[in-house]
Amino acid sequence: MYRKMQKAGFILEFREHHSAMSWKKKWNVDVDIVFQIMRRLIEEDDFDKIVLVTWDGDYIKLVKYLIEKARLKKILFPNKMFSSLYRKIQKDTAWILIKFKLEGC
Repeated sequence: MYRKMQKAGFILEFREHHSAMSWKKKWNVDVDIVFQIMRRLIEEDDFDKIVLVTWDGDYIKLVKYLIEKARLKKILFPNKMFSSLYRKIQKDTAWILIKFKLEGC
């Protein structure tokens, strides 16, 4: 599935973690994701729009910035339990994924 997405023009970024730590919260993941997006915007500018999959309100400043700069395509929520900070985001920008599953990953 990842290869198909890349062939379609998506740039995929992943955060590696040790499987033994999967039950613990990763405190720096949000910072890593925001850093990678901002680095690409500043240094490479190799994309048109971002699709962000999250439920975490920690990204609200990034989302507002990307909307302001017309660089946010969609924000996808894996379920209906997402931060209330996103409630004001335009409905055509925010989608709720009722069934979110990456097959073959």
